[in-house]
Amino acid sequence: MRICVIGNSHVAALKKSAAIINLDNLDFYAIPGAGAPDLLIKEGRLFPDYTSNKGVTYPSFKQGEWVLSNIPNVERDGLKLSNYDCILYSGIGLPA
Repeated sequence: MRICVIGNSHVAALKKSAAIINLDNLDFYAIPGAGAPDLLIKEGRLFPDYTSNKGVTYPSFKQGEWVLSNIPNVERDGLKLSNYDCILYSGIGLPA
């Protein structure tokens, strides 16, 4: 079963836990929370929403610096959701 964990900074804790117990069927896709991680789906692929403006303070990252992942080029190419049997969305806090 292929699983992808999508979320904000809390994904790092899940990634560390997965490494400790040797789970190798997990992929990770994390963007900074900074109030509300906004994502877009285009043609079955997930991308960060660089233009979101909901009154939150986003880090001053440039396009290409938002996504932290073990999937090569995923920020540029998008995360193909159909590659996975299960998607786990991990967000902590009121905005998430």
